[in-house]
Amino acid sequence: MQDDEAIDEKIAASIRSGPFESMILETPHYDFDPSNLLQELTSTYIADDGAGGVALDPHALKKLFNTFKAMLLEMEAQSKENSSFLEKDAEAVEDEYKASLSMHKKTIEVLSRNLNVVDERFRKVTADAVRTGDSLNKKESQRLRAVDAIQLLEYFKTFDKLPDNFADNYDTMGAAMKKIPSVFVDEDRRMEAAHLLSRLRAISFELNAPGLTRAAGNMRAYSDFLEKELLDLFERAAGRQPPEADFMRECADILYALNEGDHLKGRYVYYVISKRLDKSDFSGQESLSSLFGKVISVCQTEFPLITKVFPPIMAPKVTRLLLQRILNDPVYGIQVRVEQVLCPPPPSDPLPLSDYLDCLATVEQQTWALFDLLKAQAKALAEIKSSYKHSEKVEMNENSSDFSSSLKSQSLMLIKYLDEQAKTMFLDHREKYPANEALHMLTSLLRLTESCWGGAVEPRGNKNTAPQSLTAFPLIHLNRINKLEQLLSGPLRPESVRQVISLSSDAVHRCRSILYDVEEREQKVSAIWTMDCNYIVGHLLLPSLKATTNLLPDSNYSASNALKATLAVIFDHLARIFFLGHSWGCSPCFAPQTNP
Repeated sequence: MQDDEAIDEKIAASIRSGPFESMILETPHYDFDPSNLLQELTSTYIADDGAGGVALDPHALKKLFNTFKAMLLEMEAQSKENSSFLEKDAEAVEDEYKASLSMHKKTIEVLSRNLNVVDERFRKVTADAVRTGDSLNKKESQRLRAVDAIQLLEYFKTFDKLPDNFADNYDTMGAAMKKIPSVFVDEDRRMEAAHLLSRLRAISFELNAPGLTRAAGNMRAYSDFLEKELLDLFERAAGRQPPEADFMRECADILYALNEGDHLKGRYVYYVISKRLDKSDFSGQESLSSLFGKVISVCQTEFPLITKVFPPIMAPKVTRLLLQRILNDPVYGIQVRVEQVLCPPPPSDPLPLSDYLDCLATVEQQTWALFDLLKAQAKALAEIKSSYKHSEKVEMNENSSDFSSSLKSQSLMLIKYLDEQAKTMFLDHREKYPANEALHMLTSLLRLTESCWGGAVEPRGNKNTAPQSLTAFPLIHLNRINKLEQLLSGPLRPESVRQVISLSSDAVHRCRSILYDVEEREQKVSAIWTMDCNYIVGHLLLPSLKATTNLLPDSNYSASNALKATLAVIFDHLARIFFLGHSWGCSPCFAPQTNP
């Protein structure tokens, strides 16, 4: 039995020479197919017997399977033996690897503790270095402040040695200039000198020490001398054609550093008012357009120059100061000059009421045009920063966002100021205007009534007293009208209605130019048209129609022709006033106020 299960070397050799080892050892377990292996092993032992059957050798197949079984058992034993050897080797390697990892762990822990120590020492060294640096910076700052203080003391000593009143004339100033440090004399270092003088003045003010009185006085005198020199240079540059904006800007920067341009604003504004807006003779009504044209021209020239010349922090203040002087200056201001035109001072005669009203309308129109221009310039002030290029030497220490916000705020305040000025300028004349306009219309209509009706009118009360309404107009005695021609050449002539319409059109034009409040203005326009309607109907047309009916029996005309002629004229006039009212946006309203 054992011989049958022993390995047949010949068969084993045949198995090994086939695909046995490759199929067993190389094929993955999920692809291994035992039937394929069995077919390969038995293919040489099974054949066709020629009669359609299978020829095989049972003994040979048994040896094949026994040998194959023995080979598998041998491979199993060899595999277990190899696994045992591998486990022993792996245990040894694992122990060695764990020992190595343990050693590395200890080494890393030691290294980590050392790094922590080094990091702590580095932090301490860094903190010490920072403290040392801060200390050095403080000491350096103290040293620089000490050097600066010593230098300032030297400047105080220099000014203390100068004689009193050394800046009173050019001779003493020339002698003193030789003793003053070069920083105060060199024209190229004026900005530096301005900063130093500003600091010296602040120090002398804060200390207020008796020992510094002479030095402080001389220092202020020289500061005033430098300021005057720069102001003169600034004004000369402004007087050239065209103005030297770059040089003016340099002077403005230095003066701003010296004393924040304390006197520069007033000097510039006075120069503009006295030179650009000279006190020409604007005393006549025809000079109003010339006056406002001059003012607009000055504003269009000077406002852009202000934004180019002055530091942005000063520009809105200069603009407002200039506006105040242009509007309200007691000698050159618009309000004073216009007042002289509207109400000429003695010995000049007062303006006729019609001329006064026309003049006031012109003033209001020109004023609104001027204020529209001024508000546009005020809005442009908010964008000064982008267009202004100050001298590189001037120090502008504004936060950009805060500074931009400040400019916008000042621009809005300036616009609000202009709106307030627009409402209050000529306010007294504007408040009296409705009464004056009504008086002018009633007076003009009264003259027209007397002209149209001639001897048929009889005054009510005192002739020299101006009527207060249409009800106070003269009585019309229709029995004094003897001919129809008197009506056609008087109250019914087209020229009479045209005069009323022209008078009313002028009044409406003035009303819409002068009155500020829209509601009040339109109410006044409606009142003017109502007065027109009442006058034309009540004092011209209806009396004429009644007079015509009185004349019919004695007229040379036939009754129908006379009535037709009168009615034709009346309807023509009514069409005219309806068209006029429509053009003014008024509704028909007749309420005749007469008792002919």
